[in-house]
Amino acid sequence: MKILDKLLKLGPLVVADKDNVPPGTLGRDLSNLAVDAITDGLGSPAWVKYMSLFADNKAQLERLTVQKPGEPGYLKRHRAYIVSNAVCDINTTTNTAAKVGEDIDLQLDAAVDGQVVRPFVIPGLDA
Repeated sequence: MKILDKLLKLGPLVVADKDNVPPGTLGRDLSNLAVDAITDGLGSPAWVKYMSLFADNKAQLERLTVQKPGEPGYLKRHRAYIVSNAVCDINTTTNTAAKVGEDIDLQLDAAVDGQVVRPFVIPGLDA
């Protein structure tokens, strides 16, 4: 699946999880990972752990975790939004894809390659 598609699907899944009785922890879990990623910074294990939730293959994960010399400036901005959009409170609007454009996926294959390890499975997002 494309990175942007995962981001777009995530919001409604967080809302549904929050509305469960008893409420689920998906929103809180995402927020905690995002805070760790921001605190530790780009390229840190915490950053990779958080971004792995939105990657299905090594190339996607690299796009989200490695800043390369000469890359388009929008990639830096997209990465920042992906992580900052998940830092929210209990009344989250879960707009994880806010300010992230389709160009996040330019020239990337969306196929699963089995090389990405996620910290947890998100039902409805992960196969």
